[in-house]
Amino acid sequence: MKSQRKIEVLIYTLIWLMVFIIPIFSDNNLDGKDWNFIFSEWIRYTPLLIIFIINDLWLSKKYLLKRKYLKYVISIVILLITFSSVFVFTKHINQAIVPVHEELMPPMNHSRADMMPDENLSNKRGSDL
Repeated sequence: MKSQRKIEVLIYTLIWLMVFIIPIFSDNNLDGKDWNFIFSEWIRYTPLLIIFIINDLWLSKKYLLKRKYLKYVISIVILLITFSSVFVFTKHINQAIVPVHEELMPPMNHSRADMMPDENLSNKRGSDL
């Protein structure tokens, strides 16, 4: 039984390791690794890992294996609601830890002068008719 659990933990570890490594390889920044992007992805994945660990180490043994299905479902729902509320604040935590790159996308200028068509262009169109 213990060897089966060791294999199970090894498989879970490899899967979660791959999940956390994916942002490193999916970073297509030509200037090098964008560690801000990678850290922000890790921050997003961490609550999911915590939910998984709580379920695997505690909830499944306490309720699921003892066939207390209603308590298990209620516990899962409470866990999901709790961590869903954490996801709402993750954006704020992420912005505090990982600053946004302003140089990647400059602020847009929404002045009316920039939105007006060029007069020379409209005169050329009128003369072509």
